[in-house]
Amino acid sequence: MTGIYPVTPTSRLYVGASDNLRRRQQEHERARQGGNWSNKALRADLKTYGPDAFSFHVLQRTGDLGELRRLEAQWAQQLRAFDPVTGYNTQPIRTPETWDRRRQLQQVQAAAAGGRACLVRAQQHVLIQERAS
Repeated sequence: MTGIYPVTPTSRLYVGASDNLRRRQQEHERARQGGNWSNKALRADLKTYGPDAFSFHVLQRTGDLGELRRLEAQWAQQLRAFDPVTGYNTQPIRTPETWDRRRQLQQVQAAAAGGRACLVRAQQHVLIQERAS
């Protein structure tokens, strides 16, 4: 099952998307119980409010993987998840296009593992493409 979900301890929230909501909920549950979220603000509030203050629920379900990131961005904007006062989101929502660029870069990195100069040029090329779009 695919869908959009928030993680909320108080009025502040984190909006995420997953192509496997059950797995992602389990990952958040382990992070909540273990206090090991990679997001610094979530970790700090976990110490302040405790694990029971955090919840996970589904905002919207979709069967369309192509629509998943668009919906995530829409919900994050609507719920002000990037505002440091109201949200925990810190990274921009990746679109299918940026995922494609990242995949291209990873392929180039793997192919150029022996040639550092080639790798640097490939990274610069991908970054220039990202800035242009």
